[in-house]
Amino acid sequence: MREFNAINRLPDDVVYKEVVVIGNGPSGICTSYQLAGHWPVLRQNADSHPETMLQARLQGSPAGRPLPLQPLNDLAGDLEGRSQNPIPLLVDCLTNPGADMGMDLPSMLDWKYFPEKKIDHVVLGRGKAGGLWHTLDSSVVTLSPSRWMALPGEPNLPDLKPQQRAPVSTVATYYQQYVKQFGLQKFFRNNTMVTSVKPIKWSAKLGCPVGNAASAAWCVCGYDSAKKESFRYVCSRVILATGASDRPNSIKDNGKGSSVNGAIRTSPRFQAALEALSLRAEEGNECLPILVIGSGLSAADAILRARARGLPVAHAYRSPSAALKALPPSLYPEYHQVHQMMKDGVNGKHPLYTALPDHVAVDESHEDKYDTQYDDEDSHSVTTPKKIQLLNTRSNETVELDISFCAILIGSKPDLHFLPEDFNTSYLTFDADNESLKPGMLTNGTRRKGVTFKLDAEPRRIAPHPAELCIKCSYNTRNFQDRLVFLKTQWYNLKYIVGHGLQKTRQDIKTIRDKSDVRQMTSSGDSLNEKKIDDEFNRLDRNEVEADFQGTGLGLGVHAGKPIDSRTNPIYIDKVTHEVQNAPKGMYALGPLAGDNFVRFIPGGALAIVSSIWNERKADENDQGCSV
Repeated sequence: MREFNAINRLPDDVVYKEVVVIGNGPSGICTSYQLAGHWPVLRQNADSHPETMLQARLQGSPAGRPLPLQPLNDLAGDLEGRSQNPIPLLVDCLTNPGADMGMDLPSMLDWKYFPEKKIDHVVLGRGKAGGLWHTLDSSVVTLSPSRWMALPGEPNLPDLKPQQRAPVSTVATYYQQYVKQFGLQKFFRNNTMVTSVKPIKWSAKLGCPVGNAASAAWCVCGYDSAKKESFRYVCSRVILATGASDRPNSIKDNGKGSSVNGAIRTSPRFQAALEALSLRAEEGNECLPILVIGSGLSAADAILRARARGLPVAHAYRSPSAALKALPPSLYPEYHQVHQMMKDGVNGKHPLYTALPDHVAVDESHEDKYDTQYDDEDSHSVTTPKKIQLLNTRSNETVELDISFCAILIGSKPDLHFLPEDFNTSYLTFDADNESLKPGMLTNGTRRKGVTFKLDAEPRRIAPHPAELCIKCSYNTRNFQDRLVFLKTQWYNLKYIVGHGLQKTRQDIKTIRDKSDVRQMTSSGDSLNEKKIDDEFNRLDRNEVEADFQGTGLGLGVHAGKPIDSRTNPIYIDKVTHEVQNAPKGMYALGPLAGDNFVRFIPGGALAIVSSIWNERKADENDQGCSV
């Protein structure tokens, strides 16, 4: 039997942290900075804010009092901007006053260190501190000015003017140095992969779940690739800060044609393949065009990088990108150039660029043996010549191209594979008799390991059985009943979405079949034979639908029946606290997962979470009805 810590009542291979942050990019760094005790305070002699209503509210704010201890929602009021979340808007308005009106005013916030406010936490991330920024092409520059890429307490990136766009490599280095500058390394556990996040329930023998390890509500498991070992943390709160770019979209995901085996879908793979192809060109070998599929910023970056190396590009897209069109030509001349080439289409005469508007990929074949599993050490295999068929959606004609490789760059989505599909069937229970964490399951009206789950029509959260709680916790449980986790709504939404999609696809196939005069008649000759099609859709329903939704956070979004998307379906959070509403208590989200896709809004999301934690702490301390 493994050793047992009698004080914390935990096995020795389980570590307790009050907070576990998943993701070590800007969202994770900002959260760690504030959890470590760095809090914003309004400057005493700051200039008036250009927002008159906000300025009036600020005048009533207690002088010198940190923002996390103030009523943030009241201060935010009815602010409007590029975020749908009020606290990120408030912090951005105070950090960058009048930024959206073209003003360049100094910040109204000072970030001060309060060591007594430090909250014990750990930040888990796959690579270096800075996250995805270390994997991007160093030659690409940011859309936002460098001032908006800075983090709290260090307002400027080195060697850059505030309004200057920053190279990606500079931003990545800045984030990594930021962690060292403020002594946050002790909170970071880099080069780790989180494999599961599950709620836990303590046995009744442990008493009231308040204070230290006994307040843990989550178990976070993973693998440390640097130490070659697995780990387990139990924590009171878990914060999702992974960003929204870990999983590249595929053509199949977006309904834009057939999937293409072996296609490149990420910036690091594209950069490696580009270097391999450039090397072949320098050796005097003929290089076939690179096929780029997509019309957004990622596709535009790929086109610019390929042409800069003197490599030909064939560009397949549906229509010129609205995102590129919205960028001012004076600030973003390179993207304006790509948008103009797309507008010119087949009539344009641009060197090293062939436009293929209204084209989607249909099929791919290889002239030589081609390994679809990309190998960084053998990037030449990616550039093996191959043929691909494209369908012109206007003329319904196909064209076959000889290409070096295909890059499908049509956006990305978050990777939430570590979250359970259903929190109610993925519970862990601490078994006091065997001193271990064991899987538990919650069923409608059934009590298991001291937990009762009531299936309601509205989304609910899971609560411990009142009989096991003290007076205080029983009272809090009753108050939180209207916020406990969903089940039935998620299931019916999923059935509706899948069923509606299958029905629409059946209709589309029937229309195409009718236009092509491909009809299968029954023996009577007066009706179509649908058996083959029905069999195909049954296969889709069983296999592919579930695979497409895996790891997409289905059920957590504003639209519970759809996967998480940072722009169209962010995680459904409490706007003031950033607590995830469609999950058990104690889970939070910020940054792109919560719909804030600009770095400038991330500090506000972290502030909302820290403020919520401290308000809950204060409520516990002031309540005299709890005995541990």
